[in-house]
Amino acid sequence: MGWHTSALFVRDRSIDDVVGFLPDTFAYEPTSERAGGDWAWGSDPGERLYFAERGGWAQLWDPDCLFVPRLESLIATDGPGPLRETQALAVTFSDVAFSLYDDAELVRHVAFHGWETVADHGPPLPVEGRIALPSWGPDEGFLWSVIEEVTGVEGDFDQLFEVYDVVMA
Repeated sequence: MGWHTSALFVRDRSIDDVVGFLPDTFAYEPTSERAGGDWAWGSDPGERLYFAERGGWAQLWDPDCLFVPRLESLIATDGPGPLRETQALAVTFSDVAFSLYDDAELVRHVAFHGWETVADHGPPLPVEGRIALPSWGPDEGFLWSVIEEVTGVEGDFDQLFEVYDVVMA
């Protein structure tokens, strides 16, 4: 497992909706830059977020894993915000985990350490049973299969993302 990033996909929401949901401990300043998938999915440079809209889904890529892995805490602290009355998928590549929300309610969460399942909530998604796993266990290919099944969004290195700097508020 070589990726160190996380992502949030929110159906029928805008980038502004998702930015507005992030904690106000930080400020999120749009830059004039656009970056391809290799930057959005990587960890260089840090303290940046990458946003795009595709196929009816707003995407937030968080290479520093500051926000996406803490989504449940954000919902508990600040309420469901733009996750109300829609579907959201949170994915953490570094930990090989995903969480699926319907109307801000967690309906499926699974996390792995190698082959070992370390968290398991809700019934498995149909795609989970169809994925052929490599000998080392679930990896980024597994997570991309889940992303594609749930959102219809495919990994595209040529897709352009809006770049936001994360700064102390």
